[in-house]
Amino acid sequence: MMPEPFSPPYIQVSPEVTIVERTEKDQFVVVGSDGLWDFMSNEEAIAFVSERLSKTAKGKKVQEVADALLEEVLARAADDYGMTVHALKKLPPGRRRRTKHDDITVMVVAL
Repeated sequence: MMPEPFSPPYIQVSPEVTIVERTEKDQFVVVGSDGLWDFMSNEEAIAFVSERLSKTAKGKKVQEVADALLEEVLARAADDYGMTVHALKKLPPGRRRRTKHDDITVMVVAL
């Protein structure tokens, strides 16, 4: 048995994969762990990223948009539990944090 904070349930190694034909209209791909999708639908993520990419200066925009997406998801998680984002971020790793939100990984890839 692994010591805390490595307690069940463990990470599942079977990812959800969708293959989609690219078109010339495609501008980006959002890759995220289940922590992202627990609080945001595919459509919400696409709208969020599209809006911000159109408003952000070129150069560092993709990283800024990914960071903003992560902050939005944390805000939604905090709101669901009547907490501030700051208080949510201060929760120690382990079961207590996982009762509020799963770990969140977000990546925006410009095409």
